[in-house]
Amino acid sequence: MNPSTLSQKACGNSTISSFMSKDQETLYMPTIYSICLALNLSLKEFFDSQCFDDIDEINEIRNQNQKPE
Repeated sequence: MNPSTLSQKACGNSTISSFMSKDQETLYMPTIYSICLALNLSLKEFFDSQCFDDIDEINEIRNQNQKPE
């Protein structure tokens, strides 16, 4: 499913396009839930993805990069 079709099925055109273009960095649970419904995924399946395995490490690096020197 392409981003445009997902947007139409899940949460509106601007949400997915803003997230994909990195203008918006945060997706809220109701939006994630809508995306999961459109993709026929449970929230458990979504969050069980390997991309979340290193999320703590990624956040730590992001926080270190945002600290003023």
